[in-house]
Amino acid sequence: MSISVPVSRPSIPTLAALALGWAFISPHSVCAQVFSGSLADAVQLTLHQEPSVSISRQQIAASQGQLLSARAPFDRLWNAGVSQQQSYTPIPASGGAALASRQLGYSAGVSQLLESGVVLNPTVSVNRIRDDAANSTAPSTSNVAFNVVIPLRKGAGRSVTTAPVTAAALSLEASRSSYLHTQAQAVARTVTAYWDVVAGHQSLDLALQAEARAGELLADARKLARADEIPNADLLKYEVRREAQESDRLRSALQLRQALQVLSQAMNTPIEALEAAPRGLDAFPRAEDAQLGLLDDPAAVARFLASGADRRNDIRAAEQRLRAANTLAEAARSNSATQLDLGLSVGYSGMTEGRAGAATLLALGQPARGANIGLTLNYTLPGGDFERRGLILQREAAAGQAQTDFEFLRLRVRGDMQTQLDALRAAIAQLDKANTQRRLQTAVYENEKRSYRAGFSTLLDLFTTESQLTAYQTGWVQAQRDFARALVLFRFQTASLLSFGLGGADRVEENLLQAGSLTTLPQEFFR
Repeated sequence: MSISVPVSRPSIPTLAALALGWAFISPHSVCAQVFSGSLADAVQLTLHQEPSVSISRQQIAASQGQLLSARAPFDRLWNAGVSQQQSYTPIPASGGAALASRQLGYSAGVSQLLESGVVLNPTVSVNRIRDDAANSTAPSTSNVAFNVVIPLRKGAGRSVTTAPVTAAALSLEASRSSYLHTQAQAVARTVTAYWDVVAGHQSLDLALQAEARAGELLADARKLARADEIPNADLLKYEVRREAQESDRLRSALQLRQALQVLSQAMNTPIEALEAAPRGLDAFPRAEDAQLGLLDDPAAVARFLASGADRRNDIRAAEQRLRAANTLAEAARSNSATQLDLGLSVGYSGMTEGRAGAATLLALGQPARGANIGLTLNYTLPGGDFERRGLILQREAAAGQAQTDFEFLRLRVRGDMQTQLDALRAAIAQLDKANTQRRLQTAVYENEKRSYRAGFSTLLDLFTTESQLTAYQTGWVQAQRDFARALVLFRFQTASLLSFGLGGADRVEENLLQAGSLTTLPQEFFR
């Protein structure tokens, strides 16, 4: 029996064009695009509209912000200031007279925290004072200093000071890996839901055909009953059969609606847009086109599965999060509870006199004969060391959680890959058997129908054969669906569903869908 639902083979050029083109399509143009009905279209719309993909992409931006914030302590801080002050000092025995004084100051400097924990702080300041005691001069003083603070205990060492930056950079890479894995998850959900819709359409078509055949058998049975060739009581089995087929048709229609709803959610597309697709759905992948011979080499399959965990982006993300947590925990353990800072200062002071405003800056060029040298040593001892102890507990717990998550994920993924391989092998075997059963039963039904028309067999024989035909046809559709789903889920579990695009250091890598990656085994990974 032919299937009247329009289907077409997945277009390889379409998938290839999608692989090269979807990264350059704006979200607005994608959202406005009408779903054509093809699998490539469904995947494209999913990648640009599915909420989890969008959320994962936004998490990358959040991680980039966290990295910038972690770098903030190492940002070079420039400072400049100006101050003016006027004061009056009473003059004794002067009848209330006061000495007026005006002071103008300028300052500039820069502060830089190095990754070693050392702080560099060069400063320049100039002050000019005028008073009306003699009203003849205005002395200007200057001070130039290069200050260095060297931590000897707490906050000393690159591993301690740069730990937040290192952890934030690892978290950013984890977000990118999670984004790639989320894309693969979204594609796998959409593709499996798409094949469920294809199966739903074909099952509904088969149910309609079976209902029509049951009606024809009932009509023939009534003719025979009127001719007294069969008892009227025998009509019941034909009526029950027709009612059962009508019930199957209603159930198939409901299952199709449910499958469309699942696909709608996977694509984040209104179900009305799916129902209004202008072209037919793609056909199920054929076993002869899926490169199933790759599974005949046990050594190649073992190598492929062994390398699968290394390709999984969720495992990469978990490993990067673990490294970030260990970095912070090690920094907390390495950091000292006591703080001992050595301060060094080298510079000079200058002075000049003159009422002209430019004389103020001339003080910088009139240094004293000797240099200003300063040395300080500051020591701080926390009584209970609560901050450090609490931080160590928090970060070690976070590292332990990340370690558990990483180990459990690797173990689960290995099991999932083997389970999905077994499911694929079972689907391949079932596909072959279901095809043979359907083909043979179709031939049996056609022969039985010809024999019945020729008067060599009974209506009951035809009735029995037709019931078996419907079951085998439905089984064939389900076997094709299971095979198509097993293919894409196997590629997802082994991280061979999508490949990585090339991008700059500050650009999010895009996953690219390769032609045939949804309907074939990954030949490139079996080499």
